[in-house]
Amino acid sequence: MFKGRALYQIHRIKEKNLKQMISHWIKIFAIFLLLLVLLTGCDLVLGFFQPLLGTWESPEFELSFRIIGFEKKQVTSAGYVSYRGDYICHGNNLTLCYDMGGESEFAYEIRDNKLYLSDSQGQSYFFKKK
Repeated sequence: MFKGRALYQIHRIKEKNLKQMISHWIKIFAIFLLLLVLLTGCDLVLGFFQPLLGTWESPEFELSFRIIGFEKKQVTSAGYVSYRGDYICHGNNLTLCYDMGGESEFAYEIRDNKLYLSDSQGQSYFFKKK
């Protein structure tokens, strides 16, 4: 009887220690996630939900949107001309702010893995996700 009770107590202690260890690792993981969000900023988290992220191609242009910034490559007879900058999305409006100065504003829509842009002059652009 004593031997069975002792084994039961040892089992309970091991089970309790295991639960404490799991709880401890869950707390460490939660703190790590919180620090990640605080140190990298909300853009990292929001970036996962931004449908523009990635590279979009058309015959004339290639647009690459990242969590922070964009790159626009324009096809010319001499190859590519590259422009970089930041972008702002508000609703279905997209503003490209170029590092060299100036900005372009577009209405945008994403349907079936395709990006449609139209500017205020009525010019429309169509891109496929790369």
